[in-house]
Amino acid sequence: MTIAESMLAEFETQAPITRRFLERLPEDKLTWKPHEKSMSAGQLAYHLAFVPGGKAAPHGLGPPSRSLRERLFRRHRRISQIRRRRA
Repeated sequence: MTIAESMLAEFETQAPITRRFLERLPEDKLTWKPHEKSMSAGQLAYHLAFVPGGKAAPHGLGPPSRSLRERLFRRHRRISQIRRRRA
């Protein structure tokens, strides 16, 4: 198995888990942090949605907007479709 095939397999395994997280994240909890030094739930969602597309997010993200959840879910779905077409 090549490195690319291995990474694609990992992505295919993790994509449904990420999708469930994005679907289940309540919009009123986007600013929740388990610890003051942690990313907020919205920042983590942003990270999970954008990193597979090669667009790593900066750590200094501002507070997420209420429409962020839907934008992240659409982004994750779009990246998943692109990855499947390349395979």
